[in-house]
Amino acid sequence: MGSNESVGDEKEDYLSFMHQFDLQIPEIQLQISIFSLISQQCSWLNLHVLINHLIYIKMRCIFNP
Repeated sequence: MGSNESVGDEKEDYLSFMHQFDLQIPEIQLQISIFSLISQQCSWLNLHVLINHLIYIKMRCIFNP
């Protein structure tokens, strides 16, 4: 494949993005756990969809407590 390295980089970017916010929100901690679990097994396309979903949930928690 050869794209594993860039996937890893993007995963790191995503995780550092998440950590810029307050991760004490239980829903977010759960989602990050699920993300970590799934990201070890799934393709980059699925990972991309998951990242967008998590960002949506995070924004909803921040702006709609």
